[in-house]
Amino acid sequence: MPYSTSGQAALRRKAASDLVKKLSFQLLHSEELAYDKPQE
Repeated sequence: MPYSTSGQAALRRKAASDLVKKLSFQLLHSEELAYDKPQE
């Protein structure tokens, strides 16, 4: 059991880090779009 538990924890950590990377990338990208777009 402890093996599968640690495995799930590792999967959750990987998913969380992937999510953070994705969100930070989208945040940077949206900021770039906001800068490129002329403010009306």
